[in-house]
Amino acid sequence: MLLVLGIGSVFGGRIGQTETLTLEQCIAIALKSNPLILRSMQEHKATLARIDQATAHPYPSVDFNSDLQPVPFDFVNSEEAYLGVSQTFEFPGKRELRGRIAEEESAQSRAELDVIRLDIVFGVKEAFLGLLLAQEKSSYVERDLELSRDFEAMAELKYSAGDVAKVEVLRAKLETVQAANALRVAADAERLAKARLNSVMALPQSTSVSIVGELKRPLLDLDVTKLRREALESRPELRRISSEVERIHLRQEQTRLTKKPDFDVNLSYHYLRDLPASWSFAISVPLPFLFTHRQDAEIEESQATLGALS
Repeated sequence: MLLVLGIGSVFGGRIGQTETLTLEQCIAIALKSNPLILRSMQEHKATLARIDQATAHPYPSVDFNSDLQPVPFDFVNSEEAYLGVSQTFEFPGKRELRGRIAEEESAQSRAELDVIRLDIVFGVKEAFLGLLLAQEKSSYVERDLELSRDFEAMAELKYSAGDVAKVEVLRAKLETVQAANALRVAADAERLAKARLNSVMALPQSTSVSIVGELKRPLLDLDVTKLRREALESRPELRRISSEVERIHLRQEQTRLTKKPDFDVNLSYHYLRDLPASWSFAISVPLPFLFTHRQDAEIEESQATLGALS
């Protein structure tokens, strides 16, 4: 059924020549311009970028020291100087674990994006079919008004010929008034349906829409067991919760690994006036396992979060 309300094409963010939109085209417009999905897509891109950040190695550093200067900043007459390179080597497994956590956060973000996409598609379908239904009701009411007017004219003709009483003319006029009121109600419902479709497609409310489609849908052979299995396998909400649970487990493991020490390694070249040049090598190892209050609190927090999700 064709609903002609006059719209310009909104593909590419511009309004061009008048074009009739199908349900698939309305869905494509909504997925392209709806601010909720645009924001979610940018957030997902950010989570993908954080994977490389999480797996990056610590930056090396260059160390320079000038000692025994006769006056401040007299580097030329310094009695001792050294130039070295330092590098932090994380305890094995820490960097890989950070990457896996970032991947799970990205998977969770992707699932949230899919949830928003499903909501938008459902909203467009509901608004699209609602607009078709409102237009079809308007057409029925309009035909009813035409029939009422024909009946009123026929009643007046019969009354003038003396075939019916005056009350029949009054009854016909009353039906015409009721049909006209029903048409105004249907027109208001149609305008509301248009505004709702504009809203889910992220179009200005003043935009008029021209759509084409049918209310009829083919009957589906529904198997409850099959539907339940497909829902459990494909619903993004379940994938989001699964990623969240896995991320919390990985966080617990990461917290346990923070008790393991990293290693700071330094290799330096030394210069001493009137003495041969020499090299030095140093290793610095922190001892985080001596103070574990923060790690224990983080593990307790993650366990409570898992209990809330289960």
